Amino acid sequence: MIRCNFCQGIKRGHSHRRRAVMSGLLTVQVIATSVLVVGWWSVGCQPTTRVSSARIDQLAREPMIRVRIAQGVRQLSLDADRSLHITTQPDGSHRVADLLTCRWSQASKRIVLDPGASGRSSEADQLTIEVEGAGSLRVDGQPYPGRITLVAAPTRGGFDVVNHVRIEQYLPSVLDRELYSHWHPNMFQAQAIAARSYAIAEKARTLHRHFDLESTQASQVYGGQTINLKALEAVRDTRGIVLTYEGQVLCAYYSSCTGGTGQDAAIAFPGDPDTKPLRGRRHGTWGSECKYYRWGPITRRAWALSRRIAAWGKRVGHPVARVGRIASITVTRRNSVGRPARFTITDNAGRSYQLDPESFRLSCNFQTTRLSKLASDARLRSGHVTVLVSDGKVRFTDGRGFGHGVGLDQFGAQAMAKQGHAAAAILDFYYPQARLVAAY
Repeated sequence: MIRCNFCQGIKRGHSHRRRAVMSGLLTVQVIATSVLVVGWWSVGCQPTTRVSSARIDQLAREPMIRVRIAQGVRQLSLDADRSLHITTQPDGSHRVADLLTCRWSQASKRIVLDPGASGRSSEADQLTIEVEGAGSLRVDGQPYPGRITLVAAPTRGGFDVVNHVRIEQYLPSVLDRELYSHWHPNMFQAQAIAARSYAIAEKARTLHRHFDLESTQASQVYGGQTINLKALEAVRDTRGIVLTYEGQVLCAYYSSCTGGTGQDAAIAFPGDPDTKPLRGRRHGTWGSECKYYRWGPITRRAWALSRRIAAWGKRVGHPVARVGRIASITVTRRNSVGRPARFTITDNAGRSYQLDPESFRLSCNFQTTRLSKLASDARLRSGHVTVLVSDGKVRFTDGRGFGHGVGLDQFGAQAMAKQGHAAAAILDFYYPQARLVAAY
């Protein structure tokens, strides 16, 4: 996951259902039998199953990116200044004036398109919605470039909403959501290159599904079109430039603050290759202006933490689902710069379970309706922490950083930019041995 700890969430409103007209206003209604439960990776930072890599010599033109902006949708409002065009798969094309409603069919597990009185209903696995000409499409009031696709989710009910957008149109919104507006232009340029590299690398890894990236912290935060001039200029000035290593586009992870020591991608994200530019290294005090450069102590009750970790394990299918009351938590492996690489949890029955640092952080912060709400000041900000279990309590001390700690430290990069370092120097510091290449 690319983690931003100061970005704004995407606000979605609710609209009354209205008949579609030629002005471009459309309301989509889904009748679903169940509400999607967000997968654990959506609130953490585990990457998707690896499929392939993005070779720099195969990038001849600007890529399209598929961003999932909503999932398990039950109702959605779409409108535009120009006429909308609806395409169903595999049933052909419909003008928006003929469209009444779109609903989920539990019987057929497909989206049902009900046209006007002159037509007949048809079924489709997905709908593609585009604005005629160069206009933008508003989803619940927020404009998005490109086109919107609604994809049926048969096993869950309802559908996913996916924005298909050219990467150079996608990136300004990412910078707008990931960075403070007053930060240095050099930091915006460094972030643009890292975010572009990450998106292209992830796209190559996710060919097996109907989207490449989430619009949340599960990937990098995206909210449609933006008027942030600094973000727009940084993307324009770095157009097509990516980080590469050994002929491949680098999956340039970044986090809010590393706390002075970086994590290895192969440790934070099991299944990732051990890539030299993405190994943990000492970052010094560059990121010390971050609120969470140092954090803690935090004290939690052992039995309550045990329940939370077990619930996380049950959700993701990890053996720790069977953990009893926690008796001890120890760091049993560290990376080359001393950052925890493995936690071992032992319960009062003597059973031990091993977790990588990101899984440990996610499990300690896991939230469901069956668990008491976890206060913000009780959440672990990273997996770089010292843990002591004593007298029925778990005490977390010497916490460092916010996020997974792989790659660029956003607060550290901003400090470097303020000191006059250019984007290329910032990226060279956080991704050593990576090369900057103009891909298109």
